[in-house]
Amino acid sequence: MSWIRRSFRKSQAEKALDKELQFHLDRQLADYVAAGMQPDEARHRARLEFGTLDTVKEEVRDTRWETRLENVFRDFRYTARSLRKDRRFAIVAVFALALGIGASTVAFSAFYNLLFNGFAARDSNRLVVFSLQNAEAGGLPELNLTPLGGSLSDVDAIRGQGQVFDGIVGYHRGITLRRDGNDIHQVNATGVTSNAFDFYGVPPLLGRGITAADGMAKSSLVFVMGYKTWKGEFHSDPAILGTSFLVDDIPRTLVGIMPPRFQAYGALVQIWTPIIGSSDTKGAEPAMSVDTMMARLKPGMTLEKASAALDVIVKSLAKNRPNDFPKHFSARVLSATDFMMGPYGIGSAGGPKTRHFDIKRMLYALLAGPSFCS
Repeated sequence: MSWIRRSFRKSQAEKALDKELQFHLDRQLADYVAAGMQPDEARHRARLEFGTLDTVKEEVRDTRWETRLENVFRDFRYTARSLRKDRRFAIVAVFALALGIGASTVAFSAFYNLLFNGFAARDSNRLVVFSLQNAEAGGLPELNLTPLGGSLSDVDAIRGQGQVFDGIVGYHRGITLRRDGNDIHQVNATGVTSNAFDFYGVPPLLGRGITAADGMAKSSLVFVMGYKTWKGEFHSDPAILGTSFLVDDIPRTLVGIMPPRFQAYGALVQIWTPIIGSSDTKGAEPAMSVDTMMARLKPGMTLEKASAALDVIVKSLAKNRPNDFPKHFSARVLSATDFMMGPYGIGSAGGPKTRHFDIKRMLYALLAGPSFCS
């Protein structure tokens, strides 16, 4: 704190510096006189070795914090005067800085949500998504990849490959209407297989997640809500747990609120509902299929080996339902990160048919752009 006090008592600090320097000079002079030199010669010798007082003062001032702070304020005043002289340049400079900072913030936020928040799950580095590559489609091969969907029996058939995959889930995304009293809200909803929440291994913030019993026939119809929806629309009210809402005119009970980082099965998802394994669902929708399948690889399993095993299973399924698959295709697994950042899986609720721009290239350009310009 002494440098702060010195900044407000500059004249006193200068006087103290003069006294200290003069003390050292006089002491050096006295040493030379005591050694037998004449006073004039001793004074000349001391000044040669000690240097000029002004030079020493400048060196001491440069080491002080208050001098550096004063230089910053001086530069700031000079910059302000320069910008005031040319206001058009000042406006362009401020706009360019704001645009650059905003773009960098958006890029970082997108990367953070996709790479961290999107997979806040147990063993997220082993998460993969099943895809089909149509060999007959034109264009780049990576653009011919579509998520592998199917019925719940298809999910069970692939789940039987226990040597490769350590858990498989299926889900489908869409837009539903949620009625809250007289208010109707359009929400992004994802139907998930009953093991989906156990698969991710993230405990709910309040209540419970979807369980295996919720996917059985004649079970009570429930749903789980995302944190942002709970906070934004219901003001973080814990009393809404157990409340019945109409979801697409079907009464469902809210059983859980997920934590902020849980963005599974689509970053924009607001509610999750269980996929019922039978058409007997108390007047609800009939048994549903999934448009995307996700799995966790066994420890030590590579993407190449998993793709080969998946290709054999899916082609055996295609023999019984040739109209549901392309004539010439190959099945493969993608890491969950590549899927989310690919041309179709950005976490949108538009479904697998929707083609998105390549967000990976866009984010790379935004992050790498400043380095090219520097």
